[in-house]
Amino acid sequence: MDKNDELQLQSLLVSFGLPEVFEELNRKGVTFKSLKFLTADDIRDAIGNIGIRAEFRYKLLGWQKSQNFGEDSGEEQDQEIPIAGAAKPKLVADILKGYPRGRFLLEQYNLKNTLTTDQRDQIINIIIEDISARKQTLKTTDFADIVDQIVEVFPSEKNWRKHPAGKLYWKYANLRSKLLKRGRSGPLQESDPVSQTSGFADITSFALKAELKREISDWLSVCQKWRESHAQRKKDIELLDGPQFLKKWPKYGDCRAPDLIPRTTFTLFYLPQSCQIIHGP
Repeated sequence: MDKNDELQLQSLLVSFGLPEVFEELNRKGVTFKSLKFLTADDIRDAIGNIGIRAEFRYKLLGWQKSQNFGEDSGEEQDQEIPIAGAAKPKLVADILKGYPRGRFLLEQYNLKNTLTTDQRDQIINIIIEDISARKQTLKTTDFADIVDQIVEVFPSEKNWRKHPAGKLYWKYANLRSKLLKRGRSGPLQESDPVSQTSGFADITSFALKAELKREISDWLSVCQKWRESHAQRKKDIELLDGPQFLKKWPKYGDCRAPDLIPRTTFTLFYLPQSCQIIHGP
């Protein structure tokens, strides 16, 4: 790295508020000129601390866009939480760092690499509190993105059996309902989950569907949740064609999928060709 490039990189990192990552980037051969080409995998390889990595990636993406080459860079374009609202979207890591309780939770996790049930509740509460303070409106698709970011900041949550999406969704729905009753919130958008949900059953269905799309190491847990998702899958079968259905329920493509078939006999009736493709003649 030449001296001018080094100074430019250091200056940019200072503007990010992250001068401490210079040595890690330098060791991996990252230069100022190469920043516009960095991908999420490159950043993951270069920066070890998950919280700092998430903050760096968020600020780098903003900088790339400001330089008019965000779309040409290798950085994934879906790293920001797509929240519709007046305020600028924030990453989960940034939200937690903005609250004393959040910073304490991050410190505790770095020490113990696990979360208690109470700490999980606190994380959800902080996120909802921040969303409320910023007067943002979430769409159903936003919840999966938020959960992905929670798992990135707290990796041990990847295999946690109680998926955080359901609790996050339920708390948000309750918050929006209370604000509407108090007259403190504007009209709901058509895409707003509260205007579309018919109650806890819909929320649970969303959480199960989101979790079953993820990689879960505990296959017994998958089988249990698969049984619970029966009604939603039956509904999707009636609404979607074969390829769309299989995309929504990717566990059918798992090598252990035959374990699930006895629990979904209706699938053999509705999608015989699709089942033959997955499981053979």
